[in-house]
Amino acid sequence: MCLLLAVPVSLTGTTGVTSIEAVLMRTQLRWAGHVSRMEDYCLPKTVLYGELAAGCHKRGTLKKRYKDSLKQHLSLGHIDCHQWSTLASNRDSWRHSIYNAAASFENSHRVSL
Repeated sequence: MCLLLAVPVSLTGTTGVTSIEAVLMRTQLRWAGHVSRMEDYCLPKTVLYGELAAGCHKRGTLKKRYKDSLKQHLSLGHIDCHQWSTLASNRDSWRHSIYNAAASFENSHRVSL
């Protein structure tokens, strides 16, 4: 039997390795900032900010959308959900904000373990 499987240990706190959740959060926020800086006629921006004019969904629980996970990552990173696109218009400040958000998420995640 492998010793690593027998002893549950969190290696992210001791080795300084970033957790996959923080990497995904940083990547999604970077992509959202990139899309928000695109021209209005670009397809990714149209899809991100667009709403369906008509249609229906199946009964039961709603499926999680990209916007839902984006809002969740924004709130976990302590970034205002209503002002993020204006913050993302400046690429340098947005990059600084998302790295700080990922670092604060990582620190709070390590404390909770």
